[in-house]
Formats: sequence, structure tokens, C-alpha cells
Amino acid sequence: MSTLHRLVLLAAAALLTLAATAPSTFADEPFGSSTHGTAIVADAGYVVWRADDGRIVVRAGASHAQTALRRNPPASAILDVGARAGGEGAQLIWTEGCSTRSGSCMVRGGQLISSGVVKARVLAHIPYRGGGSPAVAIEGSRLAYAVHGTTGSGKRKSACDVPYVRTLSSHGSSTRKLDRGHCAAISQLDVGDGYVAILAHPAVQYGSGATEARVVKVGGGHSRTLQREAQGEESNFIGAISLDGGALYTARGGIRQANVFTRIRLGSGARTDVRAFVNLAGAFARDGGHDYYAQTVSFESSTECACIIVAGDDPFAVAQRVLAPELSLTAAPQPVYVDSAPSAVATLTRRTVSRTAVVGTAPVAGEQVELLSTNVVSGPVNQRAPVPTGATATTGADGTATIPIPGTPRWRLLLAAATRPIVQGAVSIPTSQNLNITTYVHMTAATTRLPDGRLQVSGTISPAQPGRKVRLDRLLEQVCNQRQYGPVLITPSSVGVPAGCFDRWTQDPVTTATVSADGTSYTLDANAPAGTYRVSLDFAGGAAVYAGETAAVEAP
Repeated sequence: MSTLHRLVLLAAAALLTLAATAPSTFADEPFGSSTHGTAIVADAGYVVWRADDGRIVVRAGASHAQTALRRNPPASAILDVGARAGGEGAQLIWTEGCSTRSGSCMVRGGQLISSGVVKARVLAHIPYRGGGSPAVAIEGSRLAYAVHGTTGSGKRKSACDVPYVRTLSSHGSSTRKLDRGHCAAISQLDVGDGYVAILAHPAVQYGSGATEARVVKVGGGHSRTLQREAQGEESNFIGAISLDGGALYTARGGIRQANVFTRIRLGSGARTDVRAFVNLAGAFARDGGHDYYAQTVSFESSTECACIIVAGDDPFAVAQRVLAPELSLTAAPQPVYVDSAPSAVATLTRRTVSRTAVVGTAPVAGEQVELLSTNVVSGPVNQRAPVPTGATATTGADGTATIPIPGTPRWRLLLAAATRPIVQGAVSIPTSQNLNITTYVHMTAATTRLPDGRLQVSGTISPAQPGRKVRLDRLLEQVCNQRQYGPVLITPSSVGVPAGCFDRWTQDPVTTATVSADGTSYTLDANAPAGTYRVSLDFAGGAAVYAGETAAVEAP
């Protein structure tokens, strides 16, 4: 090796190292929303998904999303976007009119433009043997599709779909049956780089199934399984597949292992996983080095929006990246009393992550946030979701926006918040969990031992609550080292409880009593040992009464 050749290789290695350790330049941004779930398909600079109302939406480059079609494909139709023949733009395809009687499906498609889809037309007819809408994919004049099949019988009967590839031409078409590998249902196909990628769902003996990412060359040959995820209790799954730049990309969701973006080189088979640090809904696509993914709301992540995100930086090319904004909500001051003036405090932040860890959180300033609110109801009446109040504030340098809660005091309120972007086409980011505000009356408690050894607890109530009952509870234990899921509000008895801890009280009351005739005081007598106690008002009036609770008090 010559000295010049060695220097060139060293310089190239240095550039690769610099690229791998470069900080994030662009942040992940939401450009759509989906609370019902949707697939995402992308190619040649276009991204397509379904809105919650079923409409097809298209985004060209960095432009605003537009409704794509006057007549939408069937709700069950599997979509795909591929480059047009000759490399001029992109085309959207799907199937419809599938019939076991005729044994065929129509493949329809149309050219994508920034304002939607040019009038769709029938591109081909493909065989159909039932099994729901077939998976289809297109690149140029090359169409891939799956034909449903089965194997076995009775309880051992399972799907055994077969992939095909067809070249569409004005001079006729040629069809090739591809190797399916071991039997499985096929839910998605993608075509590119001389391969057909397959998202397969093979049957398993135990659990609810599995997902596999497979590839087979368009010219034939054996199918290769590049990634497999088992399904069952606390399972993981491959949500989507995408071919781009000589590699297969997937998005793994679920809870048993971390949610990750995966890249598998088609030539070498080398695999790279990058943690997503959000809950992946399964929908994912990659086009020209840009990743598009849907994140979902889960019980364990209280601030992620159900949004469709474009990754600002390639997760596989940078050492750190910045995630989409996350909005959380709490109230101040706490606890909320009938004579306090509570405010909702919304906090907008972005997390910075590496490939393996969260490395920081930064506030997002200058964003307008609106408060949403509704009364909490009880009984068989369905709870209404919070609605806009018109009350807004702008996040400051610390990322918080403080909004006085209109209409207080109320017995109970259900609050939410959402950003109100002033930039055209920007997506509103909502809080993913509602905040349940309970308003308390003031209660005091004092303990004493009677001569006969019984415990007596007495106190005052303000404002008066005539006709109601009180109950006495004893503290059993304080449980700590607990993960916090969602917003946690302080009650009068939980003041001073450390973060990550909660108090566990007796489930059945130690004793109960009726408040005084004027509703301003109470007295409770009980055969109870020394310990920590609290007194609270009953909820006989359902949601239309104020709550009442004392601070924790010690009994000798």
C-alpha cells in the first residue's frame, strides 16, 4: 500500500468517525397525528398515511400535509409508495375490488404531487384467494404482491402466503413467483435495491405469534430471515419494514425489550440497533436517509403525543439527536382548596438522546399553550373529554406556561393542554394524559386517648358540610422506589411524602361517624392502636361534592 493510499484511507476513517460522533443538528418534529393507528409509507420524497377519519394524507418533502384523494381506498387496503418508472416522482398504490368469486384484485395507483394524487387508474389485476387485503408494493414498473394461502387443517391450519413480483409494461407483463421461506402471513412488502422485503407473521406453537423481516431477490433465490421478534406476554414486534440505501430498516415496538430502529445491511447482514426512546406504534418508513415513525401513548410514558414524526437527524449517523417536544401538565398550588386560586402549569421540553441513553432535557420557550377542561361526572354518564377553554399562555425560558384555571372552584375538573402553533402546517402537541383536579375543603384533626383507652379524633370542617359522614383510616406503610407514571397530585394527607413514594392506608375504615348538625366539626371514637391516622369525608354525593381530608396525624 502506497503512502498516499494510506493517507487517503486515514482521512476517510477520520471523516467517518466525525460523522458518527457529530452532535444533532436538527430535532425530530411532528408533522401529523394519529390516535387510531396508521401505516406510514414513503419513497421518492413523499410520505403517505391515513388520518383518523380515514382520509389519505400526503406530504411532499418538507411541505404541509395535504388530503390526497377525493375517493379514499378501502379502509383495509394496504398502501405503498414507490418511485415512478424513469425516476420522475412517486406513485401511490393499493388494492380494491378483491373477490374470491372472480379470484382477483384490482391494483390501483396514481402519481403523487404536492397537492395530492393525480387521478388514480387500474394498474393491474392480481390473483386473490381470500385472507383480507393483500400486501402490495411498487418501484418503477416492478410490482410485488402477496397471494394468500394456507397449510395444515383444523387447529393446525395457518397462513402460508406467497410473494410474487411482476414487471408492468405496455407491451405486456411478466410474473415471477418468489421463495416464501417457511409459511407465514404477509402483512407488508417493499421493493428496492433489487430485493423484495417481506414482513411475515409465522405461526408458533406457543404465544400469540411472531414477526419476521425477510428479503428475497427480485430475480429469485432463497428467502432470508434477517430479524425475528417473538410475540406473547410482554412481547416485542416488528411494526414495519423499509428498504433504503442498500439496507433493510425496521422499527421494533413492544415492552419486553427496548423500542429500537434497526438497520441490516443487505450485503453483509451487519445489524445496528438504535434506541428510539419513545413508544413506537409500529408504523415506520425510511426514504433517502430520512426516518418517519409513529409514536404512541403508553401508561409508562405520560408526555409523548400520538404523533407522526420525521427524524431531524439520521439516528444511524449521529451520536446524539433531539426528540419531538413533550407536553406535561400539573397544578399549583397543591393541594387545591375551595378558597385557593389554582393554576395549570404546562411544561414543554425536548429530550436529547444518544444511541443508548437519555443525555439531557431542555425547555422549549415561546410556544403558546391552551388549557382544556371539563367537569368530572359520576355514575352511568359517560365522561366527556376536556374541551378548549380559550385560556392560553406562552412558555417562558424554563419551558413552563402558567394558566389560571377558569371556573374554579369546582368539585372536580378534568384538565388537559395542547400547544397552539402559529406556524401554518405545524402540529398541535397535546398532553397525553388528563389531569384530574380534586378540590378539598379545609379539615383539621387532633388525637387524644380517652380514659377507657379508646382513641378519639376530632376536628373542624370549613366550609361546613352538613349531612355528610367522615371516616378514619390508619397508615399501613409507606412504599418507596416506585416509578411515577403520569401526573401526581398532592392531597392533604400526602403533603411531605417523598417523590417516588406513596402511603398505603387501610382499605376499610377504622370507624365512621356523621359530622355535627351544622357540618362544621366531627368526632370519631375507636378502639385503635397507636399509629398514623387521617380523616376524610365520604363521597355520598358522587362527583358533585367537595372532597375533604386531613393531614396525617400521630396518635399516642
